[in-house]
Amino acid sequence: MDLFIRKTTAEFNNFLKSQYSPHSAYKGLFQRLIPAARLLTVFMFILSLNLSTKLISFIFWISYACLIMWASNINPFKKILSTARLTFFFTALISLPALFNFITPGEIILNITPHYGITIQGVKNVSVLFLRSFASLLYMSLLLSSTTQHEISVALSQLKVPPIFIAVFSMTLRYAVLFSDKVLDTLNATKSRIIGSNIPKNHGNFTGRLAADLFRRTSRTGNEIYDAMISRGYTGAFMKSGPSPIPARDIVWLGAHIIFLFIFKELWL
Repeated sequence: MDLFIRKTTAEFNNFLKSQYSPHSAYKGLFQRLIPAARLLTVFMFILSLNLSTKLISFIFWISYACLIMWASNINPFKKILSTARLTFFFTALISLPALFNFITPGEIILNITPHYGITIQGVKNVSVLFLRSFASLLYMSLLLSSTTQHEISVALSQLKVPPIFIAVFSMTLRYAVLFSDKVLDTLNATKSRIIGSNIPKNHGNFTGRLAADLFRRTSRTGNEIYDAMISRGYTGAFMKSGPSPIPARDIVWLGAHIIFLFIFKELWL
């Protein structure tokens, strides 16, 4: 379990840090669009997904996401595996009680006890929730794998999002990087002080002290970041990117997808 936590934290930390460097290895179809067009495209797809209720629509959207990833030089198989794992732990496990007849009444297809079992309606509801979450996260992964944090901030500015929200988003992402660094440092320091399975007897107090120390360190880091902002001239005003023309290919891309969504809406509504 300790290895799983450290490995997951390290992967999350590396992913966040990748948002601050250009995705030079990923030059393809999706990256040729301006960031605002990428953001609008993913928003349209996720909105359509949340309106979908048919299995064929989820199959189509997942297949289309893989096609865009392949055309954008992003490994779709790796993204599918990581997204499926994340979706299972954060969606499927939470929704498992909905399988049973005491949550979702209906025709029982598998009896667990004489009075309780799994219903076909529960299986359908959980499947729809899982596929919807999986496909939505897959498109978010596409966006984050092709767009840096700076590009997302520029796109939000071009879409007339208030600067205060953009600043909060940027600072939250940056703070998440620092927080994950602190978590990794704490986990590695703890591992170096514990030999084998020699865990302290009072494990609860030991874990509590670690958590308290971690939050004290991150709070101190947050204050240091704010002091650094003040020393660099921060006065509460936020810079805003000026308007920029949208290339014709991006207009064609967005227009074609909007027309497609309206023409074939019977497939998923």
